[in-house]
Amino acid sequence: EPAAAPDSGVNATPDATTTAGVSLLTTPPPVETAAATTPPASLEEVVGRVLPAVASIAAGQARGTGFFVRHDQVLTNAHVVEGQSSVKLQVGESMYTARVVTVAQGSDLAILQVYSPDPKQPILRLGLSSTARVGQEVIAVGSALGVLSNTVTRGIVSAIRDVGTVRLIQTDAAINPGNSGGPLVDRSGVGSGVNSLAVAAREGQGIGFAVAIDHAAPLLNGQGANGSG
Repeated sequence: EPAAAPDSGVNATPDATTTAGVSLLTTPPPVETAAATTPPASLEEVVGRVLPAVASIAAGQARGTGFFVRHDQVLTNAHVVEGQSSVKLQVGESMYTARVVTVAQGSDLAILQVYSPDPKQPILRLGLSSTARVGQEVIAVGSALGVLSNTVTRGIVSAIRDVGTVRLIQTDAAINPGNSGGPLVDRSGVGSGVNSLAVAAREGQGIGFAVAIDHAAPLLNGQGANGSG
């Protein structure tokens, strides 16, 4: 995967409205939140719920991972799609083309708009980093080495760290090349972070980091793509 680029960004800003003090997209509908889900009883159920929402990404010569947060939108790392205007997605046996619509290099996040999406596409519910606790069990999902799709690793939250303006979740769950852009989820199957090998490489060897999912909210609402994320 290419390294994260200097701060810059482009953004396609949809119309927004305000509900209960929170800016929400009117089209498409808001991202589903964790409140609507009941924690599954086993690790196998968590994995079974998450995997259908995870996509392998081919972006030129780069390979990475992303996950559906709406039936037609995918969240991934900015460095995975760097320099590309469109990418290829594979979800199970299905193949899609997606347009890169939002990039925030500062938080290493990007939003992809899927062409001809499946209206029944499973999505991942998103949480908040404020609910993550040190010692909490987490699961990382992605396409390890760019070819081993649906690779699942398990670990714990080692720390919550603020690096500049970006909040990172440190974990000992294995994150390999190709995992970048995949979700870090808790035992309820709720997304708490976006795995980023570029951040891990920058901060230290043998340490896994995920960008806190909080940084995705303004991007999904058409804000924050100015490099700071």
